[in-house]
Amino acid sequence: MHELALAKDIVSTVIDVADIKESEEIKAVYITVGEGRDIVPPLFRALFRRFAEGTMLEHAELNFNRKPMRVKCNNCGLVHPVDVRDRKTWGCPNCDSRNHELYSGMEFYIDYFEVA
Repeated sequence: MHELALAKDIVSTVIDVADIKESEEIKAVYITVGEGRDIVPPLFRALFRRFAEGTMLEHAELNFNRKPMRVKCNNCGLVHPVDVRDRKTWGCPNCDSRNHELYSGMEFYIDYFEVA
């Protein structure tokens, strides 16, 4: 359950930045999460709620921007989506090569947050 540590880090980081800016209440937090992070949004939201209790984030809405898993073909250079659970997507749609490197999908960061 890697969501536990990540949710705690999001709450702590937003509080630290908001304290520096002398904010009193946070309305919403926007995060980007790559599909490869395998985050379960309902579980992550519940953990976020738990760590936010009694803080300036207690009533904050948590918003996800999901980034698809994409790879770059080392043969032809095409960047294309891949679903690790579906072998049909593993080959390059242009040249059918399976020689590729990760291009996106492992992101995890705070985009911004809204102050009340």
